[in-house]
Amino acid sequence: MVEPRRDDPLVAHFEGRSIRIVSFGTVPDRLDIPAVDLRSHETAKLLLYHLAMQGCRCVAALVASAERTSQIESAAAYTAFIGSRRAPSLMLRLDEEGGEEIGYRETLRLLRETPKIDGIFAAVDLHLPVIAEEAVNLLFDRIEGRSRKVRAELSDLIVRRSSVAKDVIRFDRDT
Repeated sequence: MVEPRRDDPLVAHFEGRSIRIVSFGTVPDRLDIPAVDLRSHETAKLLLYHLAMQGCRCVAALVASAERTSQIESAAAYTAFIGSRRAPSLMLRLDEEGGEEIGYRETLRLLRETPKIDGIFAAVDLHLPVIAEEAVNLLFDRIEGRSRKVRAELSDLIVRRSSVAKDVIRFDRDT
């Protein structure tokens, strides 16, 4: 399963039929289900740290409203980030069903309404082929009666020209 929501009916459906499952991303409140930990909190902190290093003082966040671990952890990382900087919370919870279009529309609205925004925390590109391979290995383990957790590689930060301050030459996450 790909990132089930909290109390996801599909999890109940499979479990009711004794079908073994594994998950891309941990299932909220279900540590018993083998999963590839997507490391969402760490990834969100990496991205937020990058924005802070670029001098961003008013960072908005676009987070899906679904109760998936990645969204829960990203929202928590953002809340901690703005709390540590005593910055205003500008987190929008968006319905996933709206896709990229709702994200685009809401970003434009947010920028019009709050022109002091100088950074936006939004999407993360995961290493899905590697995660899929790990999930398949977890499923084989589960079929053989073994259960374990796997942590995905931390996502790479690919710095876009638009997210680099003019006086910053490069970003090194090890500093």
